[in-house]
Amino acid sequence: MKTPLFEEKQKFGYNGIWFAVLGLFLLAIYAFVQLSLIGVSQIYLIAMIPSITLLFYLLMLFRRFELTIVVNKKALEFQFIPSQKEVQVVEWKFVKHVDLREFSALRHFGGWNVRHGDTRAYTIGGSKGVEITFTNGRKLLLGSKEPERLYQAIREAKKGN
Repeated sequence: MKTPLFEEKQKFGYNGIWFAVLGLFLLAIYAFVQLSLIGVSQIYLIAMIPSITLLFYLLMLFRRFELTIVVNKKALEFQFIPSQKEVQVVEWKFVKHVDLREFSALRHFGGWNVRHGDTRAYTIGGSKGVEITFTNGRKLLLGSKEPERLYQAIREAKKGN
């Protein structure tokens, strides 16, 4: 197996959004327990169950998010789980230009995750990444915890092809 020039796995974990959903979940559980202790009608308690269930599933979904980026001499490979079932492969012959980029995920892309638009963005958190311009004019932004290392690895791999 080839040794990659760069490899990174990012998890959507303990950031503001995750804590907000966790806080809402715990608040809903607390409210449910308090309302049941004071003897509120069971109809109200039953009505709360879908909300609690939805918040629980959101927590579990956020924990599953994972962005994997691998740079080797042949290509750039990335996968955003659970949105993509297969690894996406970008051959170097299709890459025209690479830039380091600082961005606001909320302002520029409407949030984290996979975002479509003028630039397709794959971000988990943070505000830095690498923007790749393809020979057909399309752009791809990969958020990274180590954008400088990712940028250098891409430039090194592209130079070798």
